[in-house]
Amino acid sequence: MCIQRPTINALTLPDYFTHRFADRSKLLRVISALVILVFFTIYCASGIVSGARLFESTFGINYQNALWAGAAATILYTFISGFLAVSWAYTVQASLMIFALILTPVIVILAVGGIDSSIGVIVTKNPANLDMLKGLNLVAILSLLGWGLSYFGQPYILARFMAADSHHTVRRARCISIIWMILCLAGTIAVGFFGIAYFADDPQQAGCVSQNSERVFIELAMILFSP
Repeated sequence: MCIQRPTINALTLPDYFTHRFADRSKLLRVISALVILVFFTIYCASGIVSGARLFESTFGINYQNALWAGAAATILYTFISGFLAVSWAYTVQASLMIFALILTPVIVILAVGGIDSSIGVIVTKNPANLDMLKGLNLVAILSLLGWGLSYFGQPYILARFMAADSHHTVRRARCISIIWMILCLAGTIAVGFFGIAYFADDPQQAGCVSQNSERVFIELAMILFSP
């Protein structure tokens, strides 16, 4: 007997949920589409901001101009690249990200003098830095939800599932993706956390980070690694 899978004729996650749960009212489709629209917008905004900060730090250009340059580069890249080019580009980017986000906090910890020394400096600067819920407000909650819930609507992630040879490869891809994400997010948190110790230990280099904490990774990379 042929079993019809919910992914058949489903180009989006709202489509998938509608088929998977046989939602004739279309309510599930509307709710999931709204979640994607709201939180994917927040996620995209954070990506554009981070790209502008990178342009600003690397090329020394005005933030507003960097914002427009980053947006233009993204739009141009989306229009001219095919699926294979995008796949290879994201493979290279993912490899670079996980390498940089794991290596940077390790180098920072070594530069400060070890984990115990780093945590000691952080606590001395402000004991509240160890509180993971510090500064938690509505904006922070929406930002965190934007990171988690936006993934369901990201076109490049859905495209990877569409490119799978069969449903058998999805299981292996799922494990690889989850492990990659855990390592990257842990590295991201570690960069910000141990960056406090590094710049507290060397305040002369903390000028740009004190003005804008979003530049902590870029500044650490410029200071600790070869240009």
